[in-house]
Amino acid sequence: MRRLLSYARFLAARIGIAGATGLGLMGFATAFLLLAVLPLQAEVRTLAARAERLAGPGLAKSAAPVDPAAAIASLLNELPTLDKAPAYLAQLHERASEHGLALEAGEYHVINDRDAQVTRYQVRFPLKGGYVQIRRFVAAAMDAVPTMTLEEVSIRRTTIDAPQVEARVQFALLFAESR
Repeated sequence: MRRLLSYARFLAARIGIAGATGLGLMGFATAFLLLAVLPLQAEVRTLAARAERLAGPGLAKSAAPVDPAAAIASLLNELPTLDKAPAYLAQLHERASEHGLALEAGEYHVINDRDAQVTRYQVRFPLKGGYVQIRRFVAAAMDAVPTMTLEEVSIRRTTIDAPQVEARVQFALLFAESR
C-alpha cells in the first residue's frame, strides 16, 4: 500500500497540475456518461419505438416525391364551388351572433383568378364589440369555413378606457371555378 501511494505521488509530481486537472475531467466525463447519457439514450430508443408504433403501419418510412401539378389538381378538386358561398356566409353570420356581434353591413367582391383556377370571394365587415369577442369570432369563423383565409384585421379603440373597439375584418373565401 505504501509503495502504491509513493508511486501515485511520483506520477502526480510528474504530470503536474494540468495533467491532474485533465484526469479529473476525464473522470467527471466518464461518470456523466454512465449516470446521465446512457440512461437517456435508452429512453430515446423507447420513445422512438413508441412514436413508430403510434405512426401506424399505413405510413411510409420515407416520403414519396410529390408531383406539384397533381397536388394542385387535388387541392382544386377539394375546393367547393361558388354556389356554396351563401351557406358559408350564413355560417359567418351564425358565428358572429354566437359571439354577440352583428354583421350589419359588408362589402362583397368576387375575383376570378383564371391562372390559378380559383375564385376569391372577399368579404369585409365592420364590427363593434369587445376585443376578445372579435378575436373569438375570427377564430370560430376560420374553424367553421375551412377554405377561408383571413386577409386583414384592423382594430381601433376610440379612447384608452373604452370597453368596445371598432374593427374591420376582411376574409377571402376560396372556391373552385365552375366544373
